[in-house]
Amino acid sequence: MPEILRPPDDSHRDAPILRVAAGRRMVRGRVHVRHGSRGAGRRRFSQWRTGLHHLSFRARSREEVDSCCLMLKEIGAKIIFPAEPGPFWPGYYSVVFEDPDGTRLEMNYIPEEGWQAVAAAADAIAKRKSPL
Repeated sequence: MPEILRPPDDSHRDAPILRVAAGRRMVRGRVHVRHGSRGAGRRRFSQWRTGLHHLSFRARSREEVDSCCLMLKEIGAKIIFPAEPGPFWPGYYSVVFEDPDGTRLEMNYIPEEGWQAVAAAADAIAKRKSPL
């Protein structure tokens, strides 16, 4: 379950840190999101500039996506698309949100039937490109 941590000292009293974790094991790595220092230059992120479009994290279940969405609502995050099924693959389920700089972030879950569709699509593309 994602959780909000607060620094032990007063230096960033109003700067929550988001840690996405599942029980005692981290979900495929560690993700920390926190507010920057006051006065640090603010240039808003744009998906349409050359470079990063968005950053996506894979959940292990729909429940993890729902839990993340609930936590985002609790901290007042800007949610672009709430936890919902998507059109990309069978069973695709995600929440899309932005950090304070406008960087688009996503947490998604793809069940086994979705991964089978991904593999079938990759095979079809590989066969079309094959010189044989």
